[in-house]
Amino acid sequence: MTKHKGHRRWIISVCLVILTLMIASVFLPIKTGQTEQPAQVTVVRAPFSITIQATGEIHSSSSTIIGCPTVSGMWQYTIATLVPEGSVVKQGDLLVSFDPKSINENLLVRRSELETARKELEGLRITEAEQFDALTLSLSQAAVTREKARNKAALSDDHVSLNEIKKNKLDYELATLNEQLAHNRVETQKSQMAQRIRFSENRVLSLEKSVSEQMEALEKMTIFAPTEGLVVYGTDWEGNKIKVGDTVWFGQIILEIPNLTNMEMRAVVAEKDAGQVHQDQKTEIRLDANPDRLFHGKLTSLGRIFREKSRDQPVIVFDVTVSILDPDDQILRPGMAAKADILVSTDQDVLQIPVRTLIYTSEGPCVLKNSLLGSTTLVPIQPGRLSAETIEVLSGLEAGDQIVLPATQHDETAQSRHTNRSTAPNSTMTIRIQGSDS
Repeated sequence: MTKHKGHRRWIISVCLVILTLMIASVFLPIKTGQTEQPAQVTVVRAPFSITIQATGEIHSSSSTIIGCPTVSGMWQYTIATLVPEGSVVKQGDLLVSFDPKSINENLLVRRSELETARKELEGLRITEAEQFDALTLSLSQAAVTREKARNKAALSDDHVSLNEIKKNKLDYELATLNEQLAHNRVETQKSQMAQRIRFSENRVLSLEKSVSEQMEALEKMTIFAPTEGLVVYGTDWEGNKIKVGDTVWFGQIILEIPNLTNMEMRAVVAEKDAGQVHQDQKTEIRLDANPDRLFHGKLTSLGRIFREKSRDQPVIVFDVTVSILDPDDQILRPGMAAKADILVSTDQDVLQIPVRTLIYTSEGPCVLKNSLLGSTTLVPIQPGRLSAETIEVLSGLEAGDQIVLPATQHDETAQSRHTNRSTAPNSTMTIRIQGSDS
């Protein structure tokens, strides 16, 4: 009886083990007849490059900038229509138009004032001419009166009394003075008439110029493409894209038409790396949207000051500009996010290993070195310079040595393989349980 109970316990134990293994197989790598081998890396001597990473955006180095028009007395404008961003326009196509309401109102007022001024000028000319004619007639009458007085004063007949002779002479002098006064009035009227007419004419000319300027301003409210190309919107002070209905200011960029054959990357470098950056350094550029495509560039300009990257990222950065030497107008577009590796130095023969193979212990950095018998040994190394993905080895390893990825790296790889295998069709699973007969 005791023997049967023990046999039953053994069967129950085996069943529990099988159940446990079946549950574990869902979460752990599955044995399929062969053991997962640790990933190995060969220690090599190869060119070793130290780079500095910069982040930024793609821009055109020669763009046609479209901003607000230059209109006297206007500083802000409202966008009425806007060509869609990304459109390819031809020369002469409509790009943007602004609300002309204020200009139309000013034009209406100026035209009314001009019409009034022209009528006033016409009336002034008639009035001044009538006054001038009247004064000229008075001058002619004064001349006639003076001539008569002169003839009477010239008489010296014995029948004319001495008092009458004196009176005639006084009349002649008075007539001469009246003629001179009439002449002065004519000259004054002529001078003042010319001034009044000139002032009125100048007012008409000023209003005509104002109307002409308003009409030119009305034409400026519609902007057409000066060249063909791709449309890229500008941004406001908060970094938002310009849109229809926005109020924009004079000097603000509304949109640009970039030259896609001359592209550059405007990037920032961390403050700690700025001392290693200089002009003409080679760079490798990858787009965030297309990281498999590699572009080559050259650092062409450096910023003059350090600044905060942004309000949300108050880290100190340094501006750089990288000219793209092999642009592709089918791929590169202004505003695309990108990363650039700026080449600081390159050595041709350096012993190196991937950074991910390092294990940091209390004794310092180590690696798992694989022996000829398949076992692994923790070996301390002396690291040197660090690049983006590799690190120089000064001592502890030799070229050709095999090292193993740390357990965390290997487990991630194994788990990834297990996931792919568990989703594959027609996959099989074998579970072996070894036990001894009791």
